[in-house]
Amino acid sequence: MSAIGPMNGLKIHVFVRWKMALTICPECSSNISDRCGACQNCCYQIENEAEKAKKVGNKKASTGVLVGCLNVVFVVAISLVLVTCSGPNEPPRTPEQAAQEKAERLVKDLKLHAFGICKKVVEQSLKAPATAEFSGFTWESVRKRPMDVFEVRSYVDAQNSFGAQIRTNFSCRLHYRGGNSLDGNNWELMDSSIE
Repeated sequence: MSAIGPMNGLKIHVFVRWKMALTICPECSSNISDRCGACQNCCYQIENEAEKAKKVGNKKASTGVLVGCLNVVFVVAISLVLVTCSGPNEPPRTPEQAAQEKAERLVKDLKLHAFGICKKVVEQSLKAPATAEFSGFTWESVRKRPMDVFEVRSYVDAQNSFGAQIRTNFSCRLHYRGGNSLDGNNWELMDSSIE
C-alpha cells in the first residue's frame, strides 16, 4: 500500500498486487516464488523462466547460425569437387594448336562477314529491297576457297515488280583483301548471280 500526496485534504491509498507463481524447489521440494533467485529453505539457486527462455533462445540462435554456416561451407566444397572432377583432363595446348584454333575462328568470322557483304550486294539488285527476307546464316551457306575467296549460296524472299513475294536463289564470290573484315572496302566482289 502506498499513499499519494494530499488532494483537498483527502488521502488516496493505492494497493498494488503482484502476481507470483509458486514453483517447487528441485532440491528440497518446498514451495517457492518464481521471482526468487534462491530457495529460502535450502538456498538452491533458481533461474526464473524468462532467463531460461533467453538462454535457450540464444543457444538455438547460435546453433542455427552455426548450422547455416556449415551448410554453406559444405555446398561450396561439394561444388568445387564436382567442378574439378567433372571437367575433362585435357593436356595443355601446343602453340601450333593455339594458332590453328585462332585461324579457325578467323575463318568463321570471315564467313559471317562474307555472308553480310553478299546480302548487301543482292539487296541492291532487288526491285523491292525493303521487303527482303534473307535466309538465316548457316556455316554451310559460305565456303572458303583458296586465296581468301569465299563463295556464298543462299536465298531471299522479296517482292517482284508485280508485288508478288517470290523466292530467289543467289550466289556471290568474294575476295577478302585483308584488314578489317567488317569494312566493305576490304572485300572485292568477283561475281554474283541472282536466279
